[in-house]
Amino acid sequence: MLGVGNAALDWFASCFVNQTQQVITGTDSSSVSELLIGTPQGSVLGSKCFVTYAEDVTEIFQQHGIPHHLFADDMQGTGRGKPSRVNKVATKLGICVSAVSNWCAVKSLQLNTKKTEVMWFGSATNLSSVDQHLQVGSDKVSLSTVVYDLGVFFDSELTMTSHIS
Repeated sequence: MLGVGNAALDWFASCFVNQTQQVITGTDSSSVSELLIGTPQGSVLGSKCFVTYAEDVTEIFQQHGIPHHLFADDMQGTGRGKPSRVNKVATKLGICVSAVSNWCAVKSLQLNTKKTEVMWFGSATNLSSVDQHLQVGSDKVSLSTVVYDLGVFFDSELTMTSHIS
């Protein structure tokens, strides 16, 4: 499938079998348990394997007409519209994010809505009339005023004040 065989395939496979995990905090530690799915945290292969595993999520964004990009284990979808269309844009994004959440469940992943962010960009005048969150299943994703993305702080008016300070 990936064009890997012999010793290279054996090495690759060894990253996924007989793996264990344990949580250690201070002097306390959990019991060791077998890791049945995934790659060990910090693994060189982790990001590459995730991207390969999650590549088909792009079909969901495309089905909903949502421009998007993926980076390692991060997915971002965008919508746009005039202030009068904010409710329609939010509904469309919410439906897409709910579909991504369902896709995650099928893939034995979980979309963490507490780490999901929504931000509206625009002028102070236009933003003052926008108070639209995203509804993702039974969860409500509240508005963020600043988001951190790939090492840069963005604010809703794109002043870069948060990043500079």
